[in-house]
Amino acid sequence: GAQFGLNDKEYNDLKWASILHDIGKIGIPEIILNKPGRLTDAEYAIIKEHPAKGAEILKPVEQLADSLPSIIYHHERYDGQGYPRGLKGEEIPLGARIISVADTFDAINSSRAYRSPQSAQKAMTIIEEVAGSQLDPRVVKVFKQVYQEDLLIEEK
Repeated sequence: GAQFGLNDKEYNDLKWASILHDIGKIGIPEIILNKPGRLTDAEYAIIKEHPAKGAEILKPVEQLADSLPSIIYHHERYDGQGYPRGLKGEEIPLGARIISVADTFDAINSSRAYRSPQSAQKAMTIIEEVAGSQLDPRVVKVFKQVYQEDLLIEEK
């Protein structure tokens, strides 16, 4: 967020959206969330409800109002093929585009019921491959830069 010049309030809204973006999965049956195989169309339709469920859960918390768009739209795709509304490119809130890149990296790099985690390098390769279709290429570029800077700091 800092690399995109977000002010303190915008950065704080992004921070909370990042932390809470999947809270709507609380309303998704565990059998679907932990399914070891491919989801059916009906199961996938249920999964796709989690951003709206999350926003509904958080709506009463006035301090999080400006975080809600990033939560609702974090599964939109840069090419317009995402959900819930099929937003495209800059129509997708910047916070949602940032969360989408970080969430994709985390999903690839984490253990799932249906597959083992991939290496950070493999995750970065996949993210670069989907830049411009699934993910905002500008956010991917900044993510890669920040990630590499963090690696250099850790090595010192």
